[in-house]
Amino acid sequence: MAGLLLEHLHARGHRRIAGLFGASSSTGIERRSGFERAAARLGISVDALAIPHAPGEAEKAVTALLSRPDRPDALMASNGVMLLTVLRALRALDLSVPRDIALAGFDNSEWMELIGDGLTVIEQPVEEIGRTAMTVLIDRLEHPDAPMRKTEADMPIKPPIGRDTQFCMSLSGRPGNAGSRLHNRLYELLGLDYVYKSFPTGDLPAAIGGIRALGIRGCAISMPFKEAVIPLLDEIDASARAIESVNTIVHAAGRLTGYNTDYTAVRDLIAARGLDCAMSFVLRGSGGMAKAVAAALRDSGFTPGVIVARNAEAGPALAAQYGFGWRADLPETGAPLLINVTPIGMEGAEADTLAFPREFIENCHVAFDVVAQPARTPFIRAAQASGKTTISGAEVIVLQAVEQFVLYTGIRPDPAAIADAATFAHGPEVGRLMGSLSQEKRMPGCPCPAELRLLIETVARACKAIGHAIAKGALGDVLGALSSENVQGEVQKKLDVIANDLLLDANEWGGHLAAMASEEMETIHRIPNRYPRGEYLLLFDPIYGSSNIDVDLS
Repeated sequence: MAGLLLEHLHARGHRRIAGLFGASSSTGIERRSGFERAAARLGISVDALAIPHAPGEAEKAVTALLSRPDRPDALMASNGVMLLTVLRALRALDLSVPRDIALAGFDNSEWMELIGDGLTVIEQPVEEIGRTAMTVLIDRLEHPDAPMRKTEADMPIKPPIGRDTQFCMSLSGRPGNAGSRLHNRLYELLGLDYVYKSFPTGDLPAAIGGIRALGIRGCAISMPFKEAVIPLLDEIDASARAIESVNTIVHAAGRLTGYNTDYTAVRDLIAARGLDCAMSFVLRGSGGMAKAVAAALRDSGFTPGVIVARNAEAGPALAAQYGFGWRADLPETGAPLLINVTPIGMEGAEADTLAFPREFIENCHVAFDVVAQPARTPFIRAAQASGKTTISGAEVIVLQAVEQFVLYTGIRPDPAAIADAATFAHGPEVGRLMGSLSQEKRMPGCPCPAELRLLIETVARACKAIGHAIAKGALGDVLGALSSENVQGEVQKKLDVIANDLLLDANEWGGHLAAMASEEMETIHRIPNRYPRGEYLLLFDPIYGSSNIDVDLS
């Protein structure tokens, strides 16, 4: 674990790193060994100091270290007592975290929040460790002659919350915890400087204004705001236009764009399961999620199908909007594809009810239930018992959240991370379900890697923002020249610099790039240490033909 912290500090750009360890503590000795091994792997020189436990001696040793002309720029304390000793020494020397030194430690005790910004800790999952220890003990008691086995627990590094931390959120009439748990778990697993929090609101316009004013990176939108939020946004993505509903907002380059990842998740699951669009279907339900499923079916090429809904207004309207048939009641026979978009089978009053007659289920090819709790509804269990292909609501709810994560961070987590986060947020059954689902996504007809695809999408969003800036013209103060020149000796236009900054701001935090180079910059722009780095170099001329921008051709 000490090695993980050292690697983290090194990746953040620190080079004068010291570790403080208990001189006689077995834990301190083990952590010192891990610290030194990691330094050897990185090929760097570090100070690994054994600190005495005698009263006053520890603080004296730490003060001496911090008083050196070449004092460390990052310090790791191997336990909470050592961390307190460091804080006392820093206070005595009028040094602060993180202005003068980076500080890292272990355990994430509640009192550590009092330190404020700048402290990085390894958060040890004590409940998971306890469960694992008990499982191993019981297994040992039941099988005393079995060989010893080693188990490992994940110890995510929790970066400090500081001025560069990206904030994401959700707005809902009745907020839950599952989305926050899934997003924050993925941030931990990938070491991202992000935080996610859910909020209720009674004033949607003010909440959206807050997203703009505070630079909130992303926001999930739940009922009852999915349609009401649309006029408050600058742009609507095709995924949201398809169903006239927004469940995700991305804030980039000063503009708010609405997406619908419910639609995206359903569309991708249809493709992942290889469903034949020539199959006829029966879709039961006419609410908001039914709209997402119907749109995904239409856009995936499905034409023969019927929507079953007792609501004499919503049912026919939904069917007409997406080109399908409508019935108030179930037909006499089923269809190869059965889809439930009603609460039937949800935990509660209808928990034991089948969404379709058993003979329909036995004769279908694919069973799709959007109910997420429980993960295996009576409909899904019956279909699995008959050997049918199934798509569950648990898959939809996790994948739509993953798509939000990708939009917010620009990073696509691997299936193992998704399964881990799903387990953390929704329980082991959903985690196992997600563990078998591949997340390899590519553009249609494009064999490019997922990271390159996401980079291209980010550049495209930045180009849209540049287009909006151009459209404002003189009203946006983007016309005219500056007194500076670019690397080719050309006079820079205001729009050159604006476009350059928009491309930098959009791309530097996503984790795809190692650096960027532009005609408007004298040196290569390396990705700052506070952001994750990728393997690509982005080269660009921010805007071609800017010298003609002031010419009125009308």
